[in-house]
Amino acid sequence: MATVSAGKSSLINALIGRELLHSANEATTACVASIEHRPDQSGFHGRCLSSTGRELVRHDDVSADQIRSWNGDAHVRRIDLSGPFRSSRGLANRLVLLDTPGPNNSMDADHEKRVFDAWRKIPVQFVLYVLDIGQLTTADNKALLLKLRRRIKARPGLRIAFVLNKVDLLDRERGEDLQAYVAQARAFLEEAGFAEPMVIPTMAAAALYATMARHDEPLTRGQRARLRQALQAMEDHEQGLVSAAIVPGAVRRRVLKDLSELEPIRPALSGGGQALATEDWQRLVCMSGIRTIEHLIKHQRNAYEKS
Repeated sequence: MATVSAGKSSLINALIGRELLHSANEATTACVASIEHRPDQSGFHGRCLSSTGRELVRHDDVSADQIRSWNGDAHVRRIDLSGPFRSSRGLANRLVLLDTPGPNNSMDADHEKRVFDAWRKIPVQFVLYVLDIGQLTTADNKALLLKLRRRIKARPGLRIAFVLNKVDLLDRERGEDLQAYVAQARAFLEEAGFAEPMVIPTMAAAALYATMARHDEPLTRGQRARLRQALQAMEDHEQGLVSAAIVPGAVRRRVLKDLSELEPIRPALSGGGQALATEDWQRLVCMSGIRTIEHLIKHQRNAYEKS
């Protein structure tokens, strides 16, 4: 969940490891989309449904363009997708991620109804709320968090974590310090009524582009620039995002263990081109915050099953 353009679709794309859901600096998600991890499939299957649940179209090999078309169709209210997540680190088979519209879309007031209709009907176990680091304390965020807190209180055992996205856009030379932004996010969330919030700083877009490069998929000039920016941001302290995350100690230790098993990214190659080795791209994903989220999902799922 998040407000418009905070990066929900980018985050899910990074977890999937494919540019499957459309993302842009505008409202792009109009439907609730479910994406199920099915490692046994070779590609993604998809279907779209009407407001009454009637299946409108089904494809056994659905493309990003097809999903974008469905999302823009006024008759479509839900999109169901299933396929293999590339970047998963032992995520459970049949794990389902749900992408929801930004409920504060001024162009379509129906978006909020769709979000909370899904909330009532779908047995969610864990919520990831995405915060854009450049739009952290907006009135829209405050309003949505208030509504969300009321609904979470009505569901005992439901947990929430906050993803502080787009941290690769911070400018250290202007004094924009990651630790300070994480502390600001924590204070903002505590003020909104979330005690001891889990906060995970991420570079979701960069993680996605690293996975795409690892699989020899072409990147646009803008995507290559974003990847270079992420690599440069991690040159000084490559474990910065992992260390700054406010998560259970067991989760951080697992991510650090994953990092210890990979060779450091070679400084000579940090220009961000596609000449990096496969292990370099894996390390970038691990450092980006995405691996922290993967381990947190597993940690929360295990806790939920034990309870």
